[in-house]
Amino acid sequence: MAPLISVIIPVYQVEHYIANCLKSVLNQTFRDFEVVLVDDGTRDGSAKIAQAILTDSDIEHRIITQDNRGLSAARNIGIKNSNGRWIVCVDS
Repeated sequence: MAPLISVIIPVYQVEHYIANCLKSVLNQTFRDFEVVLVDDGTRDGSAKIAQAILTDSDIEHRIITQDNRGLSAARNIGIKNSNGRWIVCVDS
């Protein structure tokens, strides 16, 4: 069954913030959601940090990698790859 909510998180050069962002999302008591993380061509360790946190979680997730195209393009590709009834965009 598809999740109720898709949380779209674009990632670009946010190595110092991504762990707190993901922990905040994953620590919700509401569990009917998926995380769609879009690596927008980041050159720091953001994507690896995010992958490690998401892999250790029990939340459905996917990581999409693309060349840097900007925040709007990253959100749009996340939306296209989401399965939820509702969409939420979270900035890392």
